[in-house]
Amino acid sequence: MWVHYAHHNKGLNKLENAIFYYEKAITLKKNLGNIERVFQLYNSLGFIFYLQGHWQRAIHYYQDAMVYAYKTGDILEISLTYLNMGDAYAQMHDYQNAVECFEKSLTLKSNIPNIEKVSGLHGMPKIFNSFSLSYAHSGNLEKAQEYISLCENCL
Repeated sequence: MWVHYAHHNKGLNKLENAIFYYEKAITLKKNLGNIERVFQLYNSLGFIFYLQGHWQRAIHYYQDAMVYAYKTGDILEISLTYLNMGDAYAQMHDYQNAVECFEKSLTLKSNIPNIEKVSGLHGMPKIFNSFSLSYAHSGNLEKAQEYISLCENCL
């Protein structure tokens, strides 16, 4: 029930209400031992703070998500969480930590069979694009171009 209310409020852009309901849902799912839902909910909270421009709080929730994500063993979701965290670091202009997160995400994704068939936020083009933007903003245009080319080759 709380998850439904959280998603509904997020969809209506009532982010403070969504945060309230996500936190209630996390407490409930922890008490029930539903680890998979806990990490997904922490990721959702991180994304709300990302949308609000509260990068450090987003990272905090992504780190909480990571604790539970590793317990599930879902490599694709762990990789996505690193990607989300890297994007938040990049928004803070902390490109070193951003690239470290992107590298962890890429390493994990490289071990997933048929990853080239995965599209959207889970796919390789997204991570290559994130790499290229971080390298470009940090002044390493050669590396940025390398990842732009990798991104283009995926399309």
